[in-house]
Amino acid sequence: MKMEYVCTDRGTAKCPCALMAAGQCYTCGMLSRGKCDCRAGWQGVCPYNEYVQNGGKAQPVPAGRALKIRKVEDFSDRLKVLTLEAPLGLALACSRMGSFVLVGEGELSLPLSVMETVLAGTEAELAGAEAGGGTCIRLCLDVTGPKSQALDRAAESGDRLWIRGPFFSGLINAEKFDPRRLSLVIGRGMAIMPLLNQKNLLGSGLLAMYLDENKLTADFLARYATPLAYRQVTLDESAAGEADAAGSVCGSDELVVLVRGDIEYCRQQTGLAPNIFLMLSPYYCRLLAERFDLDLAQVIYPNHANICCGLGLCGACSHTDADGVTVRACKCSEISSC
Repeated sequence: MKMEYVCTDRGTAKCPCALMAAGQCYTCGMLSRGKCDCRAGWQGVCPYNEYVQNGGKAQPVPAGRALKIRKVEDFSDRLKVLTLEAPLGLALACSRMGSFVLVGEGELSLPLSVMETVLAGTEAELAGAEAGGGTCIRLCLDVTGPKSQALDRAAESGDRLWIRGPFFSGLINAEKFDPRRLSLVIGRGMAIMPLLNQKNLLGSGLLAMYLDENKLTADFLARYATPLAYRQVTLDESAAGEADAAGSVCGSDELVVLVRGDIEYCRQQTGLAPNIFLMLSPYYCRLLAERFDLDLAQVIYPNHANICCGLGLCGACSHTDADGVTVRACKCSEISSC
């Protein structure tokens, strides 16, 4: 079965990128494999044509910029929220589902999902009562290793942070979100940040949300998770994928019953399956997908394991599939089989 991939930058101002110039674009066979292998009748943008029209050159790598720090909020010793002033165009771009930015310079740059975008004069901006008002983006920082510690020090001591982006591959299968469908969310800790940036998109279409509050504080959730109504659950790290004698895994059988009931209720009431968000670590995504009999190709979930340089240049996220196609997963927004 042949795998098919969708590049998050295909058809955008970043295309053609350096991978096409190097003959390594994994969604276009003209340069990488010597023949066009797009589906017959495909109506999308042709990256090879973009490459030819651009004089056989790649688009320049997105330049970074320094953004003014408006506020640093400490919700715990580890949990911080950084509010950065942003130009309107950048903020609008960061509102796209799956957006993330690289924060910091050089070897200490750190990828962070955009947790919230706020436009000047909107209800959210006025409710926030931020000093000076204006358009901004918010990033949530979990202070753990050397990179996040360095960023925390820079945010506390300086007045600006250097960022590059945004990049749009923070969520796998984001293109499969259908606003006509209700949405079912299972989340844990820091992995919910890309979802918080889509609160307005989900709106009243939230069927149910189950959240393990790991690493998150009550103050943080009251400030930034409102108005998402969720039910608290516990995903047990000791459950390494094997059910015990009672069949309990990742908390309890109650969660399994609830989620399966929600999916069936959605089908009966709307005639459509829900959008399913697994805002979890790769470990829990695999575990719950198996537990709930979900096809990950149809689920929206974080790309945490593959967010590296965002440009496909470092190759840290690359893998070669059974067909010999080498994929830069930090630029891959959808994976399917055909």
